[in-house]
Amino acid sequence: GEAAKWSSPLINAIRQFGLFIGFELNEAAVAAGAECKASGRPASIFVARKLLVAGLMTVPAGPSVVRWLPPLNITQTEATEALRIMKTTLENLK
Repeated sequence: GEAAKWSSPLINAIRQFGLFIGFELNEAAVAAGAECKASGRPASIFVARKLLVAGLMTVPAGPSVVRWLPPLNITQTEATEALRIMKTTLENLK
């Protein structure tokens, strides 16, 4: 899918089974950021909270994975918007 074509230094891998998508974060790179350090939270929880504030609900899964669990009736427009939010949020981490 579209997510698999996108790369970020903060993502090590993207695993997908249907609409069940796991973004494996580069835990060390995320945790090295001042904001994540100050939060005292694992990378996945820190990123999931940032995404929620930006308008994208995700699920942390362990210390380094953020899961997308969209509804089966998600539209292409909604999927594109979710990916835009994810990209923008990761690019703006400090």
